[in-house]
Amino acid sequence: AYFCADRGAVSARRLGIVPQMIVGDFDSIDPDDLAYFESAGSELRRFPERKDMTDAELALGIIIDAGFDRVEIFGWRGGRTDHMLGNIALLERFSGLAEVELISPDERVFLIRSSCIIRDKEGATVSFIALPAEVRISLGGFSYPLDNAVLNRGSSLCISNVITAKRAQIDVSGPVIAVIREVIS
Repeated sequence: AYFCADRGAVSARRLGIVPQMIVGDFDSIDPDDLAYFESAGSELRRFPERKDMTDAELALGIIIDAGFDRVEIFGWRGGRTDHMLGNIALLERFSGLAEVELISPDERVFLIRSSCIIRDKEGATVSFIALPAEVRISLGGFSYPLDNAVLNRGSSLCISNVITAKRAQIDVSGPVIAVIREVIS
């Protein structure tokens, strides 16, 4: 199923996708696009412009409330640093409710709370960013393996590591944001 947050519907239309629902205050979507999707059967969920959540957060809440346990978010960078950082923060906000992944043409961003295995990504560059002040991290199957190392918030210790094995193992003592830069042929 496809859902869109406000202007995301413009990209969906370009791709020929008719979303099940469009969520937002509709301040950044053309009325012609809204009319197109409404006539194509998309449900429109309108919220006021003055609200305490972004359109993306509202949409993600609706998707998870509908029972989806895996959500892939495209167009999450939004062309604005504040929205990009806010969308990264949503990974932690919705952790435990659903597996949420931010996807762009060359990267995947997701949250790891305890352990994770990445398969068949040899050569991919991976970075890890601690959310709490300090996290313990162990990495196996990487160019720079770690064994229960301390990763402090704001540290660049785990930036730009490379997967060297078919099965890369990550173990952490607390939440970290993982960024995988895909191998582009």
